[in-house]
Amino acid sequence: MDIQEILRTHKQKEVPQHLQTRMDAKIDELFEQKYNKPSFVSNFKWQLALGIFVLGIIAGTGILTVSRKPASKTLEAVNTIEIGKESKLSFQFFSQDDMKDIVFNINLPGGVALASNPQKKDIHWKGDLVKGKNVICIYVKAQKEGIWEVAAQLQTNGTILKQFKMPIVIEKKG
Repeated sequence: MDIQEILRTHKQKEVPQHLQTRMDAKIDELFEQKYNKPSFVSNFKWQLALGIFVLGIIAGTGILTVSRKPASKTLEAVNTIEIGKESKLSFQFFSQDDMKDIVFNINLPGGVALASNPQKKDIHWKGDLVKGKNVICIYVKAQKEGIWEVAAQLQTNGTILKQFKMPIVIEKKG
């Protein structure tokens, strides 16, 4: 049963004939036009929904790419060390979640050596990270004057999460 039929079968009150005719004509005209209140949203519903969907996909893809993509290279502050002296190198990073089975590889350049084992140039740390700020420190000893760069990588399951490039200036004092 449609609305027009409901209106026609409804008990009518006494209305003068000329007004009844005009009201019926107006009702018929409105139903034939399928009158809708014009609005931007109702005219472009599917376009609006499609636009929001596409923007959501683009934004979601961008967010995933940014959060999963490693920062290409992080330059740490320049450390100046005197020849023969020890210094602490700190590698800081932020983890959004607890992470297991992390490998942190550090490659020391020619003018810098691990303080506890001067012959060792490659350091490998394996462990877990906690959610939030994490810091890994190593102690190095300056051996040769010059400008050097310590390279490091944080990875899990063969995927590089972050790369570090830490410049070190080794100079003679006195």
